[in-house]
Amino acid sequence: REAGGRARSQNAGQDAPRRYPRFSEAVEEQLRYLDPESALVVAVDLRYDEENWESLRGIADRVLDETRGVVEPESRDDVPPDADAALGEFLKSWGLAFEDDARPLLDGHLVVSLEFDAGPGSLEELMTVVYRTEEGDLQRVVEKMLQGTPLKAWRGNEDVLVADVLGLVGGDTLVVAETPEHLKATLERAEAGGGFAPELLDAAEQGAGILDPLLLATATPDIGRAFFDGEDVERARAEVPYLAAVERLDFALDVSDDAVTARGQVVTTGAELREEQLPLGPAGEVELPVVDDAIAGGSLDQSRIT
Repeated sequence: REAGGRARSQNAGQDAPRRYPRFSEAVEEQLRYLDPESALVVAVDLRYDEENWESLRGIADRVLDETRGVVEPESRDDVPPDADAALGEFLKSWGLAFEDDARPLLDGHLVVSLEFDAGPGSLEELMTVVYRTEEGDLQRVVEKMLQGTPLKAWRGNEDVLVADVLGLVGGDTLVVAETPEHLKATLERAEAGGGFAPELLDAAEQGAGILDPLLLATATPDIGRAFFDGEDVERARAEVPYLAAVERLDFALDVSDDAVTARGQVVTTGAELREEQLPLGPAGEVELPVVDDAIAGGSLDQSRIT
């Protein structure tokens, strides 16, 4: 059984004509670097001149305009005029210029994963970050960020350059790990053709019912260990039937000119769960009040989620 709304979201995704490639196709190369048992995988569309970021920039520009209207007059010049300028200010701490360094490279996707207990001697939590540009050359910008730290060929391979926890593959893929040993493991995994299963991202996109989202994420119940002690998580799963049945949690975020839409699903095993064991009621339409300048919410059965 699957919790509130997944069947409806799946149908929405299947009935709608697909105008975009599957999200997993855009990040397939990055997924090869990730642990197949990752507790969390998040993929983000960073194509700055495409639809998602055009909408996001519009929202950011309106937020900046509103901010200038409420801060003290002497502080208004400290608020960037638009999203481009805000990103430029942020990048200064990295020694980068937005227009010259960053913007030409913002044509790809970013993937972040979190894994636990990856091996003997490793950190308890390991985060892997992989960015791939479609047309740009990352080497010049990476060398600028390193501020003199040299990139060296990995195992004599000039197509793979490394510096401490950072790896540059083929000039178009940047891999950032937690430790040098962790970086080695990610590079070896990709070289061996391993990695995280694209089918899991396909299922997350289909289940959320949002095509070409800004952000797509999938997680296992182990993600609870990022917030609670591992033993507490295991005890909760052992004692609560619904938690024991959870296989994955999927989430997608989309932006348009006038809205931000978030949808999620909880995927359970085929274990028999009675309706009273579910934390949410069955799927159904919820009529939300329409109000200005406020966040509106609603539920089918408030007693089930308090």
